[in-house]
Amino acid sequence: MALPELTKAEKEALRQRVLAGMPTKEELAKDPELAGIDAALRRAAVQAWRRAAQHSGTVCVYKDGKVVHMDPEELLRGADIMLNPEAEIE
Repeated sequence: MALPELTKAEKEALRQRVLAGMPTKEELAKDPELAGIDAALRRAAVQAWRRAAQHSGTVCVYKDGKVVHMDPEELLRGADIMLNPEAEIE
């Protein structure tokens, strides 16, 4: 069953959470490799979600201070924001 698209407000909230977890400009100035590492980790997360969706599994994520099992399809709704959090939200 396909999940509905995220609303603009949901996309913005997700974007803010992703940006909050990214290295700051000051941290990047000290160690530019952080930008590549951060992007690689986000790509790996999305790839794991896709693989779990293909195999009808669940994904463990840390949410609200707890480790919870989530449907990968739900996580994939925000994959575009996860991969490019600084992009304009439509």
